[in-house]
Amino acid sequence: MVKVTSERTPTALLLVLAIAYALIFMPVDALRSRGFDPLAPRPRVVEQLLSAGQFAQALPLALELRTGFPREPEVLVWLATIHRGLHDDRGEAAAWEDYLQLSPTSAAACPALPETYERLGSTSKALAAYERCLQQSPDDPERMVDLADAYKKAGRGEEALDLYRQGAALDPYDPALAQYAAAGESRP
Repeated sequence: MVKVTSERTPTALLLVLAIAYALIFMPVDALRSRGFDPLAPRPRVVEQLLSAGQFAQALPLALELRTGFPREPEVLVWLATIHRGLHDDRGEAAAWEDYLQLSPTSAAACPALPETYERLGSTSKALAAYERCLQQSPDDPERMVDLADAYKKAGRGEEALDLYRQGAALDPYDPALAQYAAAGESRP
C-alpha cells in the first residue's frame, strides 16, 4: 500500500496540465508571444515533403502554416509549388496572387504566375501578370523578354518588338536578344 505524505498535486502534473490547456485554448499568436510556437517544426517537414515530391502530404501542413502565419510569403511559395506539383493551376495562381499581395518583390512569382495563367488559357490575365512583373522590375531584360513573348503570342507584334529592342539595349551582350530585336522576330 502506498502512503500519501501530501495532498498537494505534484508540480510536474500541474505543468503538464498547464501546457495542455495552453495548446488547446490559447491562440497561436498568444503562444508565440510567450516563446512557444506549436507550428515551429512544420516548415522543415513541408520542405522535406516538397523535396521528396510528396505534394499531397505537404498540402495539409502548408495550409495549417498559412492559417498560423497569414503574413508569411514563404508559405505561399510552398503552396504554389504544391499546387503545381498536384497539377492544380487554379490553386497555384491563387497562391501566387496572394504572394504578390504580401511580398514587396515579385521575384518568386515572376514568371510563374503568368505562365500559370497561360496554362489555364487566360491570355488577358497572363498579359496583366507579365505587365505587373515588368512594372516591379522595369530594368530587367528577362521580364521584358517574357512580356515581349506574351505580346507576340497575343498578336501584338509591334509591342513585342519594342520590348525586344529595349531588352537588347539593357543587355547588349545577349546575342540572341539582339538578333530578335534587329530582325523583328520573337524567340523560338
